[in-house]
Parts: sequence; C-alpha cells; structure tokens
Amino acid sequence: PNPFNPITQIPFSIPVDSNVEITIFDISGRFVTKVLSSSLSAGTHSAKLNGKNLASGVYIVKMHAISLNGSESFLQSKKALLLK
Repeated sequence: PNPFNPITQIPFSIPVDSNVEITIFDISGRFVTKVLSSSLSAGTHSAKLNGKNLASGVYIVKMHAISLNGSESFLQSKKALLLK
C-alpha cells in the first residue's frame, strides 16, 4: 500500500526459483536497509518492511531477482511513501 505507516508488506511474484534481494533507498539514492535476501521458489511472496525507525518521506524499493541457474535476471524499483 502506498502510503504506508509504519509497517507494510511488499508483495511480489517470481516466475522461476530465484535469489531475491529487496533493498530500500532514500530519495537521494542512499542505502537505508535490506528487507530480504533469500533464495525463493517460483510463485507469489511478500516481504515485511518495518519503517518504525525511518523518517516520513519517499523511499525507493528495489527488487533484484536472479534465477538459480543464472539464465534470467529481473530488476524493478518503485516509490513508497512513508507517513507517520
């Protein structure tokens, strides 16, 4: 959900078994936190983002997935607005 306050689930789907990393950056591009770094099976998943210690503002949520056999890669970024 956008905006969120202060805890939210980040839903995502991957078509094949993959190593998935979800990271959060502030609007200036500075790394804030890593939400997920795991090998996951194909399907729908979610990661929990706890913004309790973050300031209100716009953040970038970046998901990078690489298939376990290394043949496929996926990168997506979205904005998220934290309101407290």
